[in-house]
Amino acid sequence: MKSTKEIKEKALQINMKVLKRYDDEAAEIIDMSSHVVLYQFDEDASTWYKKDIEGSLFVYRRVTFPYYGFFIMNRLNITNFKGTFSSQIDLQLTDAYIIFRSQNGM
Repeated sequence: MKSTKEIKEKALQINMKVLKRYDDEAAEIIDMSSHVVLYQFDEDASTWYKKDIEGSLFVYRRVTFPYYGFFIMNRLNITNFKGTFSSQIDLQLTDAYIIFRSQNGM
């Protein structure tokens, strides 16, 4: 019987293989969450609305610049969400949320 550590390592290898399909510069998964939901803030209405994207979140290191990225593997449809960490985004962490704003408004 495989140990918990072996099972986690195998799952990490599988997730890395899938992630590389979407970003061939992905080098290492740093952290992940099994379920996240993406919301977008509407500044005109001063409200959040749910996007049609939810699934597993991967925070990962990349081989080339920008050196860190994040990826939501959507379970609702084929539209995934990918972003990179750079000086172009504002990132805020709370106990319940990760809030980011990019220069393109998303």
